[in-house]
Amino acid sequence: MFALAEAARGDIDGARARLDWLAAHRTTLGALPEKVDGRGRPVSVAPLGWTAALVTLAQSAAEAPLPIPPP
Repeated sequence: MFALAEAARGDIDGARARLDWLAAHRTTLGALPEKVDGRGRPVSVAPLGWTAALVTLAQSAAEAPLPIPPP
């Protein structure tokens, strides 16, 4: 969520730093963990669809502005 907000406001470096952190803390199967412990290890491996969706949106927003729905 923070990476998406950063990308949407134009802070591409901040968004990429958060996305890189997420990528570095994936499980051995490549899933994004629900939690990471103090040592940086995934402690809950439930795949979360909303996390994956936010990562996809953040990556897209870092490349080009996302469309804004009409009021």
